[in-house]
Amino acid sequence: MQRCFIPPDQWSDTLLPLAATEQHHLLHVLRLPADTPIVAFDGQGREAETRLCLPDAGGQAHLRIETLRKPSAAPPRPIWTLVPAIIKGTRMDSLIEKATELGACRIMPIQTDRCVVRLDERQATAKVQRWNRIAVSAAKQCGTPYLPIIEPVTNLRAALQLLQARNVPTLLGALEGNPPPLARVAHDAIAGSPREMGILVGPEGDFTPAEYSQCAQAGCLPASFGPLTLRAETASIFALSVLQALWEARR
Repeated sequence: MQRCFIPPDQWSDTLLPLAATEQHHLLHVLRLPADTPIVAFDGQGREAETRLCLPDAGGQAHLRIETLRKPSAAPPRPIWTLVPAIIKGTRMDSLIEKATELGACRIMPIQTDRCVVRLDERQATAKVQRWNRIAVSAAKQCGTPYLPIIEPVTNLRAALQLLQARNVPTLLGALEGNPPPLARVAHDAIAGSPREMGILVGPEGDFTPAEYSQCAQAGCLPASFGPLTLRAETASIFALSVLQALWEARR
């Protein structure tokens, strides 16, 4: 069934207004007729079975709520906070898409010393807007009623300070030293029943020694992602997959 994102502040008890982009897609791209069943979701877990209402005299189309769906009865799990170094172009887009599908709750993009991409404030804002659109599209495709919160682009030091302030155990994808396997480190961290867990992934050129030192001082938990050197987006997807698998095994 077609799915449609309606921001939480746009919800009412009866009619949900469609944003211009959603309206154009449903009416002019898909050419859906009136009364087509559509699942609406707000990105925070709320879903509703609705019917499409064609534009009114003012040109605004709506979804008419028929049934609110009950939230999933799945047990609560930690908030997965992915902290990836920014990578180039469509590879970062792919990372956002797959992270949404794999249940990332928060994504905190960072610029590190060896990042190839350098964004000024305007570019960073535009990127976050684009990544939010990609997350919505991914949520529609995979059926999750949740959207990750995509934080403004920041730097490593600021990200570590935020995670420390929230007392978040943070897994660090480490290419130096001889860290234990990710599955073991993640299992031990999950066993402590944290409210939130961080996953810190560096750029293609890895973190610098100074950045590794910052991570150590912040109490990050170094982990090996295996014997092969993964591309940055693959490493993020791998880490989220391991966490998801470990959590599912607990159910």
